[in-house]
Amino acid sequence: MYPIQNDVINPMTFYVSNIDFTPTCLCPGFDNQVLIGASDGQIYLHQFIITSNFWGTQQNLGDHVTKRLTSWTITNAIKSYFSFSVAPIYKICFDPSKSLIATIDNTQKICIYFLENDSVSHLYTYHPPKGTKFASICCVANSESYHLRFVAFTNSGDRFYFGTSDALVGKTGIALR
Repeated sequence: MYPIQNDVINPMTFYVSNIDFTPTCLCPGFDNQVLIGASDGQIYLHQFIITSNFWGTQQNLGDHVTKRLTSWTITNAIKSYFSFSVAPIYKICFDPSKSLIATIDNTQKICIYFLENDSVSHLYTYHPPKGTKFASICCVANSESYHLRFVAFTNSGDRFYFGTSDALVGKTGIALR
C-alpha cells in the first residue's frame, strides 16, 4: 500500500502486509483506514497506526494492523468446512457521514453495515429480483441528499436507492427507497 500525504503518492514509500485472505475490492474508510471486501465474504479493516510526538506532530511509523470486521455466520462456517464456496464481496463502498458500509457480493445481494469502534453491525440486506446484475454502488454526499445514502447501478442502467427516512431519525435504519 502506498500512503497519500497532501494528495500526493510517494512511490518510494510503500507498506507490505501479510494477510490470510484474498482481497477482492477496497475503499477508503476513515483517516488512515482502508476497508477491504474479500473472497471469503468478509469485510476487513486495514488501519495505519498514527502516533503523535512530543510536539503533537502526527507521524506514521509504518505500523499497521488488519482485522476482520464481520463475523462468520453458521451458513458460511458450514460452507467453508465442506469446501463449498461462499459469496465473495466484489463491491464495497463507505459513507463517512453516517459510518455506513455497503457491499455487493457475487450473488447480487446488497448488505449495509454500521461501522463503530472498529466493529460492524449488520443493518439491512437486499435481495434483488432475479436477473438483476449490479455494476457498482456509491455513496451520496450529504450536500446532495440528507436521507439518500447509497445508489446501486445495474448493468442495464437501472438505479436502486438506499436511504433513511424521517421515521428512522435517531436510529441507524436504512432500506431500499
